[in-house]
Amino acid sequence: MLVNARDQSIHVRKLAGQFLVISTEIRFQIFSKYLRELVDTMLFLCSDESEDPCLDAFEFWYIYCKNEDADVNLVWEKVSVILPLLLKQMKYTDEELSMILLESQDDSVPDRPEDIRPFTGSRQKSVDIDGDDYSEDQDEDVLDSGLDDYDTSGMWSVRKFAARSFEGLSFRFGDAILPLVLPLIEKCLNSPDDVVKESGVLAVGAISEGCIKGLEAHLPAVIQLMCSFLISDSSSIVRSISAWTLGRYLRWITHEGSRLFPDVLRCFLTAAIDPNKQVQEASCSAITGLVEECHEILLPFLNDITQTFIAATTRYQEKNRVILYDSIASFAENFGQALIESDYTKILVPDLMRRWFALPITEKSQFSIMECLNFVCRGLGPAFFPMVSSCVDRCLQVIEIAPTVVLC
Repeated sequence: MLVNARDQSIHVRKLAGQFLVISTEIRFQIFSKYLRELVDTMLFLCSDESEDPCLDAFEFWYIYCKNEDADVNLVWEKVSVILPLLLKQMKYTDEELSMILLESQDDSVPDRPEDIRPFTGSRQKSVDIDGDDYSEDQDEDVLDSGLDDYDTSGMWSVRKFAARSFEGLSFRFGDAILPLVLPLIEKCLNSPDDVVKESGVLAVGAISEGCIKGLEAHLPAVIQLMCSFLISDSSSIVRSISAWTLGRYLRWITHEGSRLFPDVLRCFLTAAIDPNKQVQEASCSAITGLVEECHEILLPFLNDITQTFIAATTRYQEKNRVILYDSIASFAENFGQALIESDYTKILVPDLMRRWFALPITEKSQFSIMECLNFVCRGLGPAFFPMVSSCVDRCLQVIEIAPTVVLC
């Protein structure tokens, strides 16, 4: 297979690469005598001109580095070649960019039915920013879910695999890679090409956990730069990835970098009502992460968050409205008592109820509001009693009509 991976046939190279990657993950011991040849072969496939062979090759570095039995010194010898290759492939292709821009139009454009994810009956989890250990539990990690926010097709791409391996190398080698990657990332961030700049911002997020100690001295400037991109950059792909990257540093921002927190929060709240759908989605998801990570530090800003949520309900199309309702549910669940004491519930809850009752009884999009109100009820407790009767009446109407009408 090591020989076949260099075959003239693209199809043979693809299959050989797939075999080598899968075997590395499930039967690593068979390569014990051929590790150097394996590393050299996968590096060769990463430079393949065809996407098919190199797709799996870019995942290889993540799989190899997470294996405790792997000789990472062999990768370290090549790391000055591997990291630039990965960063280069973390850019959107022209085809991917066209799809992204098509799906993230101005919020005045209604969503297409195929863009709206089916209602699953359970709240989506926000990005987990705690990731203390690099372990098997992180196979489907925050980087993957973050990238999926910008590509809802569910398809893996060279960009995704390259970013995942970039993160994997940062976990495995930690701060030791910073002298190499920081100049490369800085060059991307200063690029006039939006696609290159976006890949640089993605790289900043990818190393957020593996290299956090070495980055600490740079983080105040990095956070301010990401905030600037989020609010002021002319490119929607740069603004949206900046929101995601800031979300990866929330733990540091809310502790060691707490003086930056008010500015970061204001940037998220401003970006949450950005006219671009993709920026809205990324920023609203980041706010959910803040709500779930922070408690006392958010208390002075409850009014700002409430007003942003209300403004967002008037702007968002259906796809992002589901994400917004999830964020409101988390907000009420985590700050229910504080919301009661400050009377913000008198603003937020009636607005949700009005929007629910304005929908036709057969409208399936009402389920996301119903689930949101379920968590609002839990968070507010007895303060929700005045709305209970109306909620029950509406639910009974839905139950009564459901067997005879297919919800549209």
